[in-house]
Amino acid sequence: MATWLEGIAHWLASESGDTIPSEALEAASRHALDSVICAIGGREHEASQGMLGVLRALGGQGECSVVGEAEGLSVVDAILANGTFIRALDCNDFEVRDGQIYGHPSDNIAAALAFAELARASGLEFLRAILLGYELYWRLLGRLFQSPAGRAWDHTSVSGMVAAAMGGLLLGLDEARLTQALAIGGCQSYSLAGLRQGEISALKASANARTAASGALAALLAQAGITGPAELLEGKGGLLEALGMEAAPDLRMALTEPVGEHWHLLDVSLKPYPAISTSQGVIAAALELAQRQRPAAEDIERVEVRVVDSHTNREHMADQARAWPATRETADHSLPFLVAAALQDGELGVAQFEDERWLRGDTRSLMARISLVADAALNEHAGSTYPAVVTAFMSSGQALRSEMLRVPGSPRAPLTPEQLRAKLRRIRPSAPGIEGVMEATSGLATAEDMQGLGLMLRSLT
Repeated sequence: MATWLEGIAHWLASESGDTIPSEALEAASRHALDSVICAIGGREHEASQGMLGVLRALGGQGECSVVGEAEGLSVVDAILANGTFIRALDCNDFEVRDGQIYGHPSDNIAAALAFAELARASGLEFLRAILLGYELYWRLLGRLFQSPAGRAWDHTSVSGMVAAAMGGLLLGLDEARLTQALAIGGCQSYSLAGLRQGEISALKASANARTAASGALAALLAQAGITGPAELLEGKGGLLEALGMEAAPDLRMALTEPVGEHWHLLDVSLKPYPAISTSQGVIAAALELAQRQRPAAEDIERVEVRVVDSHTNREHMADQARAWPATRETADHSLPFLVAAALQDGELGVAQFEDERWLRGDTRSLMARISLVADAALNEHAGSTYPAVVTAFMSSGQALRSEMLRVPGSPRAPLTPEQLRAKLRRIRPSAPGIEGVMEATSGLATAEDMQGLGLMLRSLT
């Protein structure tokens, strides 16, 4: 009988790009464009520049493009660089199920970009790899890592296998070698959930890039004929045993069955703002209130922020490090700070994080007057996003309320091209060349190869 990994490899190899619906291809193109926008904005972040400096110091060049860099890097190093750029500002996509965040699958678009350029793949092959990568990401995270033991691991832990799959597909590996890529990529690519707890460190920006780079190396090793553990999932000492799970037939089916009519990428949200996933509805509501009502911050007696009543939100609300952030990485996870900055400025972009804004006296004063409430009534509107209600109670006795049930960027309200341009202006006010990238990504389904997009990425500064 075939191993579980052989079953996954057979499923991946059997999904033809010609049968993918246009809606899914268009969505994959939009997520690719959003990732490039995130990379442009995140390129100057200290974590990005630190990663790039280390890679350059280690030496070596390659044919894979890095955003804003004239000289290419190896496929592994390009994934480390671009993957860090994409994640640095915490503004790339996210998936929500039942009020719980299921990670940021576009972290791995860096792997698809690098391998597509290396293999001179077509645009359709690139989009197919993205869609299948998202699907595998969801299956591994949703089916395996929701066990009690699995929750002790960070969501980036699935990306070693996902990046190996993306790389293997774009390299054109046969099923046997694709199986080995999955085995190698899934064997040693795991991160602890402590990565995002308490005062969040700069490591968050490159966490998935480092895991995906390991998966990329796995695909290259498999191409060279190196083998991995055949029964990595179901065997003794395998992943299921580590996660405290039984090798049940229905679980195997869930991991290996064809996609069918619905692709999971269509359930993934894009972020309009550079902040944690749970804050997108909150920020949108606060900005709508600020821009429509223009309340003076000093006249606000208190602010009530009502959010979805979920385990994730309650866990975040109890975290004092997020209530009073001390680092940039924690500030973009702090609802009190994000709401205060949005109400004060009527905008939420990279400018609101400059000069350690979260420590500024007037901002902290407003933060102290913000209360968070888990409201079960909002759960019926949640689905795949985080709706919110923000109410500012003024010294005049007036209550200014903003309700955001249809969150921008969610599957119900996808970001338009103009909204994506607005996002770029928030995170990188001046970015020449983006119109060319927007045109190129909109035509990826019929592009003969990815070389043109790669050259455009090098010119983006």
